[in-house]
Amino acid sequence: MHNSHVTPRKLGNALQLVALAAIAIFTTACEWVPPPTDEEVFLNPVPESNFDDISGVIALSGLNESPTCFTDDGTTPFYDLANCSSGTTQSYTGGIEIACEASDVGSSVLRRINIAFGWPGEPGANGEISIPTVEYRGANFYLNCGDDPDGDQDGIPDNQDNCPSVANGGQEDWNGNLIGDACDDTDSDTVMDDIDNCITTSNTTQADQDGDLVGDACDDSDGDGVLDDTDNCVSTPNDQADYDGDNIGNACEIGGNGYYFYNSRSDMCLQTTVDGSNINAATCVQNTPTVQAFAITATGAMNGGQNSYLLDSRSSPTRCIGNDDILFQSHDDIDMHNCNGGDDTQQWQFWETEIGSGLYLLSPVDTTNCLREDDGLSGDSCDTTKAHWQVRDMDTHEVVNPNL
Repeated sequence: MHNSHVTPRKLGNALQLVALAAIAIFTTACEWVPPPTDEEVFLNPVPESNFDDISGVIALSGLNESPTCFTDDGTTPFYDLANCSSGTTQSYTGGIEIACEASDVGSSVLRRINIAFGWPGEPGANGEISIPTVEYRGANFYLNCGDDPDGDQDGIPDNQDNCPSVANGGQEDWNGNLIGDACDDTDSDTVMDDIDNCITTSNTTQADQDGDLVGDACDDSDGDGVLDDTDNCVSTPNDQADYDGDNIGNACEIGGNGYYFYNSRSDMCLQTTVDGSNINAATCVQNTPTVQAFAITATGAMNGGQNSYLLDSRSSPTRCIGNDDILFQSHDDIDMHNCNGGDDTQQWQFWETEIGSGLYLLSPVDTTNCLREDDGLSGDSCDTTKAHWQVRDMDTHEVVNPNL
């Protein structure tokens, strides 16, 4: 005869079967009791209870000492003839202990308790013994594992904060990249998005000429298609023309800083020479350098009812055009002299050739002679078109009335 080896597990399972069978036989003689509900099993404490602590113990009721298996991680317990040895399944021995883990944070950390237990089957109408069943029950309980860390104290827990290092209760994130604007530097200009006046274009200086809180690198105040940080005239739409090369657009230049004399019929300008003190006519260059610009200063003297002026070079402010009568009448060059307050040899007058024409005769006190554009700038008769000049502002290039 062959004797098989009886293991403790097999013995235990056999005993559990005997126990369940005995209960089943007993219930045929007594009234059968249905298995307990969730509420009848979980009485201490009841489902949805919060221990308000980092640990707690759950006691089960109404099981009539039936072998019970449980899990505390929400999974379904393993139950094989009351064998609770698989996975996270444990055997109930009078209490289920739950506790916070290191990763648990919050005042209501969920613990789902699921149990499985055997229960005698309901006897048949004729007293037949029914097969025992496996019943499953479950309930939620909660632990207080402490408040979520909030390093920047903005009311948003660090594990939910899109910028945990800088307070940003509003959680603004304009580009939706899950990094809060208070921590994000989209254009890498070292200015965080929440205070950057031009988020998409690097502008470390945050320059804002018009004070509208939009950085010049992003702003086009005058709507001319040129951003303020490169616009040479921010307040006025313009084509960026800058005749004098001072980085101020012609449209924004403020006049009155000097004038140049322009003969529109010959494209010639009155200018000082570089290597001497004489005055020469030369082709006008676009940016009208200071060698072509003069100050016009009224002397207060009146000659023939016409005001008289000093004309001094902007390139040499102490030098005035001198109209020495002898030199002038002898057709020699007109000399530059140190300004001495405007004696007769330095005084000039502007006579409009025709009212509203904008063309002037530039003459000394003796109006029979005029400054004219020819090779020697000689004094000559005023009846030639070479003696008809426009006076233009050196900054705005507008034609001005020199007598005003």
